[in-house]
Amino acid sequence: MGQKVNPIGLRTALTKNWESRWFSDKKSAGRTQFGDWLHEDLAIRSFIKEKFAAAAIARIQIERFANRVRVTIVSARPGVLIGKKGAELETLRVAVAKLASDKEVLVEVSEMRRAETCAQLVAESVAQQLER
Repeated sequence: MGQKVNPIGLRTALTKNWESRWFSDKKSAGRTQFGDWLHEDLAIRSFIKEKFAAAAIARIQIERFANRVRVTIVSARPGVLIGKKGAELETLRVAVAKLASDKEVLVEVSEMRRAETCAQLVAESVAQQLER
């Protein structure tokens, strides 16, 4: 058997982009920010996926700047994320700010036009049908 390579790792430079975009400094005060930020990213992603399971979330992109974190959520049903008059989006922003070390958080929601082209969403819908 040959060596196994992650298929996203092969396509990152060609057809896909990174899910998290930030740069960690070298050691500052004896430790790096990389591990802390990585765990924050994972916590943010799992929180959003669990809380909004019905929103058909295809991708969550996280960008970090000096004092700001931008979370872009690509969803097939953005109305579930936004809520009535944006109330749900504001509560999401506050919750994500607590997870992101109380930095300023910008939450953006974009709509995925053709959900049937995303393998993640198709797999989730099939699994939902099998549960019933």
